[in-house]
Amino acid sequence: MNGTELSAVLTTAFARLANASDELRELDAAVGDGDLGITITKGADAVGTRMSELAHDVLPSDVILATADAFGTANPSTFASLVSSGLAAGAKTTSGLADLSTLEFVALGKAAAATIMRRGKSSVGDKTLLDALVPSLEAAELHTDDGAGALQAAIAAAVAGIAGVTGIAANKGRALWAGERGIGIPDAGATAYLRFLEALSHSVAVINDRRGESMTTRVFTFYRLNEGVDLEEFMEWSRRVDQPTCRLMDACRSFEVFLVRGEARGQGFYDVVEDIEVVSWQAWQDTLASPAFAQVSQEWPTYGDESSLLSIHCEKI
Repeated sequence: MNGTELSAVLTTAFARLANASDELRELDAAVGDGDLGITITKGADAVGTRMSELAHDVLPSDVILATADAFGTANPSTFASLVSSGLAAGAKTTSGLADLSTLEFVALGKAAAATIMRRGKSSVGDKTLLDALVPSLEAAELHTDDGAGALQAAIAAAVAGIAGVTGIAANKGRALWAGERGIGIPDAGATAYLRFLEALSHSVAVINDRRGESMTTRVFTFYRLNEGVDLEEFMEWSRRVDQPTCRLMDACRSFEVFLVRGEARGQGFYDVVEDIEVVSWQAWQDTLASPAFAQVSQEWPTYGDESSLLSIHCEKI
């Protein structure tokens, strides 16, 4: 990926990341000062503006440095400072390169993680950004011959990393002061990184679509939960099994799950809506029937009412 392509991908990704600001503000407010939402909003806007100002023949390292500076200065905060310094360190690993491979993106991420560890005096297991960042890089490194596969593996690993520390109290950052009150609340910084990875995946797919290299199909799946199902248990299964598995599938571009909370008119019938972006309807059907999907297929009926299941595929007009 060259500098111009990277700039386009980041512009789209940060614009999408801004949509998660309310979620991140609420997570941060539960254990800290709640400023992460505004950090993301202002940072994303600043990055978009800076990307539009770059030269057409910009190098990837300059794109990354511009991102680091824009995000770090838009709304100065501990999180913004750590991310900015990490990106600046990562940019050094790409100096002089006209194009970046997946392996080089992983090297960039590792340099960023090392800087964040050093400056934040934290490590994996402290319930911070690192609990999503480090596992995601380790997973991506196993798929360096497949950029899309590496990104999906990174997302799945980040989800698992966040889940792995949600049940403990934070050992670093302002969340440390919340003590046991933070148990059961996902780390806001790690969640912000996860949302960025998801936005990045969507952005890459959008850019590819614009080039005509990868047409995608949208699949919407609706269903009710079985009577008596424990909602928290279902949500845990969805986050731990269903979502990571789907995102790892080659046919899947993005996978998001929503609980229905209310209706504007009439009587609601469905409890869950899944929004899935896939390479094609047939590729997705083949995935559902594949051995790699067996665990989801076997366990889903424990939670979902098969008689209510509706799955439709759509094309944008």
